[in-house]
This record gives sequence, structure tokens and C-alpha cells, in this order.
Amino acid sequence: MNAEDRDIIDRFRRSFFEATFRSWVEDGSIEVGSRTFDELLTDFRRLLQDFVNEPDFEETEFHPIFDHQEKLLERAVTETNEGDDLIGIMFYATWFEHFINGILIRSLRRAGFAEDIYIPMIRTFNLQTKMASTWKLAGLPEVPAEMIRTLNLVTELRNGFVHYKWSALSPQAEEQQKTRLREATNQVASLVSYFKAVEDQFFWNGREAELIEAFRADLLEAERENPPPYPAIVRS
Repeated sequence: MNAEDRDIIDRFRRSFFEATFRSWVEDGSIEVGSRTFDELLTDFRRLLQDFVNEPDFEETEFHPIFDHQEKLLERAVTETNEGDDLIGIMFYATWFEHFINGILIRSLRRAGFAEDIYIPMIRTFNLQTKMASTWKLAGLPEVPAEMIRTLNLVTELRNGFVHYKWSALSPQAEEQQKTRLREATNQVASLVSYFKAVEDQFFWNGREAELIEAFRADLLEAERENPPPYPAIVRS
């Protein structure tokens, strides 16, 4: 096996274990609190062992889900920095929708709600309803009014752009629209930071960066001490 094949397997394995660790932390299977990383790692290994010891483990099917949030956010920043505020706002608004749906699904699952309960909520409730009621139902902290105003402004501007709701404007009205757009682009970075901080605190007790860094380092150390076997990759 060549170095390229080994790299593919290494990256896949690391991504799989990290995604599993994240999932078990965020669904509450691994409680973070002020516990040490070694304590969390012990929980992870126990859960992993229990998982592979399941009688039907060999029949388990894995269905990957690709998260595009970082790509959306990168594109939003790029478009805004290059002066195309409307396109930037479109990507920011889409990122907010993905992020809010994601954190609601994880927190509702963590709170013990069944999938047939929370999925219809996510699919049918509009953003205002999610932030007014579903957010509270999930046990998430109340969002400050100024953050809600910014979120509503970004969503309104995106909808007006995407759904072609604009009409011919007087110079004064056009200037007012530009002012609202500038207001949104000036405030949107703070809203992104706020939501990310809520996610980090709610699921990780503010320790996500610390623990993920430690987890990645532990994986690399384990690979150095016990190099994994590399099955052949079948090429077409």
C-alpha cells in the first residue's frame, strides 16, 4: 500500500472517531462538566467497546451526513469582504438556518425527545417559532432581544433577495435599504460568535476546542504506539 492510500485511511479513521466522540458528548452520553480529558476518554472507550460488542454490530449500517456549515460561513465572509453584501447575507442566513436546526435537533435529542417528535418541529416551524418556543423547549438559554432583531433582519433581507420581492425604489427608499443592509453586515459577525458560544457552552461546558485538540493528539499518539493495519483499497 502506498503513502496516499494510507493517508486516506488515516484521515477517514480519525474523522470517524472524532465524529463519534462529538456525537456522544453532544447527546449527553459523555458528560463533560469539569471532568478531566482522561475521564472523558475512559467513557468514550467504554461506549465504543459496548457498541462493537452489540450482537448485531456486524450488520450495522453507517450513513454519513456531510455538514456544510463551515463552507457556508466561509462563503458568506468572502462575499461580504469582497463587497457583495446581498450574496453574503444570503449565505449568512442559510448558515443560521442550518446552525439553528442542528443545535435544536441535538439538544432536543439530548433532552429525551423522540425523533418522530422533534423532526416534524424542525421541518414545519418557521424560524420565529423555533426561536420563540422550540429553543426554550430544548432547554437552550434565552437569546437576547438584540440578537433576535439581527437574525430577523438578516432573514428578511435574504428572503427579499432570494424570492424577488423587491420593487422599484425611490432614491430615499433605496438608501434606506442600503442602510439596513450595512446594519446587518456590521452585526452579523457578532451573531455568529454568539451562537457558536452558546453551542460550546451548552454541549461542551465551554471546552470544545480544548477537548477536541486533546482527542486528536491522543489519536495520533495511539497510532504512533500501535500502527493500525491497512486493508487494501480496491481501485476501479
